[in-house]
Amino acid sequence: LCWVCLGFVGTECENFIKSFPEVVLSSFKTTCLKFYIKAAEEITKRLPITNQFFKEFEFLDQNVCFDRMQRNRVNDLKLITETFQRFIDKHKVIKKWREIPYFYNEDQISNLKLLTIPEIWQQISTAKDFISDNFKFPNICTLAKFILSLPHSNASAERIFSVVNDIKTKKRNQIGNNTLNAVTVIRSSF
Repeated sequence: LCWVCLGFVGTECENFIKSFPEVVLSSFKTTCLKFYIKAAEEITKRLPITNQFFKEFEFLDQNVCFDRMQRNRVNDLKLITETFQRFIDKHKVIKKWREIPYFYNEDQISNLKLLTIPEIWQQISTAKDFISDNFKFPNICTLAKFILSLPHSNASAERIFSVVNDIKTKKRNQIGNNTLNAVTVIRSSF
């Protein structure tokens, strides 16, 4: 196990660890490795890695989106289209999802694969139908924008609650919603 795997612990700590006898150093490294293995196991237990809903997010990945063989990993987008069916036509999403790799030529696909995922979907959203001059993939791009806009954590919401608790104290318990909102916006801007 190398020190890079353990992460940077600081120069002073690294110098101290290097002064350990070889037996203690080996034991220390083994203990750290066991910790990382246990941490990885606990993360996989707690995170919804195997959740099919989140697995369907793979459709956003350029390797899945444009590779006709990789697309089999995400077949029908059933769970996410049902979740967002108020905003999209789920039947059109599936149809257009199947058309994407055939709409672009190999050079275009190579260029698109060089972009980030949001940039790719921005480019796909501007593609137009040759006949009607309408946007070619509006439903699937709307779905992609919904998925890309989902928060990755609730930390920002927790920060707002913390700011609100700082503002609305016992002395300020009569503060109105409009004033509270304005002060919260100002505080969060700083």
